[in-house]
Amino acid sequence: MAVALAAWEAVRQPSANGLDPQTVLDVLRHGIEDPELRRAFDAASISIGRGESASSYLQGLGIMGEVGGYMGHTVPAAVYCWLRWPGNFRKAVEEAVLLGGDTDTVGFLTGCLAGASAGPSSIPVEWVHGLLSWPRSEAWMRRLARRLGTLA
Repeated sequence: MAVALAAWEAVRQPSANGLDPQTVLDVLRHGIEDPELRRAFDAASISIGRGESASSYLQGLGIMGEVGGYMGHTVPAAVYCWLRWPGNFRKAVEEAVLLGGDTDTVGFLTGCLAGASAGPSSIPVEWVHGLLSWPRSEAWMRRLARRLGTLA
């Protein structure tokens, strides 16, 4: 539910229009029932306000070392990276991956949220051109994205 709410906010208030991390965190805190995630988003609000690194934020939550695959770790880590560097797809995803551990999940979630709010042009060109998904090409992925966008 937290990821769905975050994605909705990413589209509702895109980075180009001045994404407000505190507003997003308020929506998340009020839209979910899980007390652990609520505490994590309360802490995120404070850490973002202080300009803390993602690893410092996670240490404050008691997550030491690499991020595990538990949703109570991956979701706060991804949301934090997205909101800490709104509009900067590269920085958000790189910081997510540098946390270590379940990097594919945290990087994926961060990239989805950052891309939804900052748009496809925010994805570094060399990352797009470096996609290795044979037999599918970049053009195939763009066509799929356009088709999926018309379903919404």
